[in-house]
Amino acid sequence: MGVIFVGQAPGRTVSTEALGRDSFSGRRLRKIIGPRLEKRAEFVNVLNEYPGHSGDDRGGDRWPVAKARESVTKLIPDLRGKVVVLLGSHVATAFRVKTEFFEWSSHPEGFETVVIPHPSGVNRWWNVPRNVRLVKKFVILLRRVVG
Repeated sequence: MGVIFVGQAPGRTVSTEALGRDSFSGRRLRKIIGPRLEKRAEFVNVLNEYPGHSGDDRGGDRWPVAKARESVTKLIPDLRGKVVVLLGSHVATAFRVKTEFFEWSSHPEGFETVVIPHPSGVNRWWNVPRNVRLVKKFVILLRRVVG
């Protein structure tokens, strides 16, 4: 069974490569999953370009839900039969997945999904050592599932 990591979009200052190696989020994700899983995984973004800053004090990105959902419908044929790791709640919303982090579910389109926190540098969730240990346990399980 294959695995595909789905991110939001390229960052403001990085290439359009999916989860670019030059982005903080991409580097963090690749460090967590390790080289063995990285070689077996695919990486895509829902959007092909940075959607812009939200303009609020939280420092997040603008998230065009309708455009993201339209993009997801184009991705679906390539996802069937795979484990799809959704990076953050925005991506989960685009896929119409409503689960807690690390909760696996079957998508009606024929693939398994699991949502993990977005690996961006502004996400404070990653600053808690207990949370990082949760991700490491998840990665161990994911490696077993995808072989």
